[in-house]
Amino acid sequence: MQRKILTSAILIGLIVPVSLLAQRGLTVSFKSRWPVNGTSIGLKLGPVTVYGGLDMLKLSADGESQSTSYGRQWYYDENTSEYKQSDLYKQSESTSEYEGKALLALPHLGFKLYLVNIPLRAYLLGSAFLVVPSVSGRIETSYIDYHRDGTIQDQDSWKAELDESDREQIHDVLDFIGLTLGFGIEYPVSEHFAVGGEYGFSFITNSYHSEDEHIDEYEGLVEWKSEWESKGRTALGITNTSISLNYYF
Repeated sequence: MQRKILTSAILIGLIVPVSLLAQRGLTVSFKSRWPVNGTSIGLKLGPVTVYGGLDMLKLSADGESQSTSYGRQWYYDENTSEYKQSDLYKQSESTSEYEGKALLALPHLGFKLYLVNIPLRAYLLGSAFLVVPSVSGRIETSYIDYHRDGTIQDQDSWKAELDESDREQIHDVLDFIGLTLGFGIEYPVSEHFAVGGEYGFSFITNSYHSEDEHIDEYEGLVEWKSEWESKGRTALGITNTSISLNYYF
């Protein structure tokens, strides 16, 4: 429920400033901060500026893993009519390659409360944001089983994309909401342009809940059933600084 309320508030905050483009007091800010550079459009109403924006962050990862197993095998020696154990030999080897991508949309809604305007503009700030992820990925695996004489006994390979269940689980992990509080200062270069800097503290949190069950039935009779449920919550507090270019119209 809290996430739905915050989502609605951010969407309204993104739409309202754009719908008021023709009115006085429009502001456009370009902000540079790690790891996201963002743009915001706002409306200045006296000492208060309300703004909204949408930032994008792209993540990607790839890797490779290899494994090899060795062992011994009992066999029947027809020459001696005895069971013997073979020398240590390579039984199997496997290789997996994986690739994952995530596009994170970060809509945000915030305000600035200006306290001092001469000679510098000092203000308090607050903002709320969401992380809306879109993920994809694939894995390619191959394996080879060997006989004790070194010949190949069996081999296979396959490719698989992330299914809907996997994407939902990753989505739940990356599905953060956050709040930022801080202060900033702007230096007015001209009537319509100012250079500024901000310092703030962001609190980011996420919670997830998943459950499922598996049932084996035979002729309408449940023979085996399993249920599982997992819950979790994460929180992160970070300080952040940024440099901004601010335009007033």
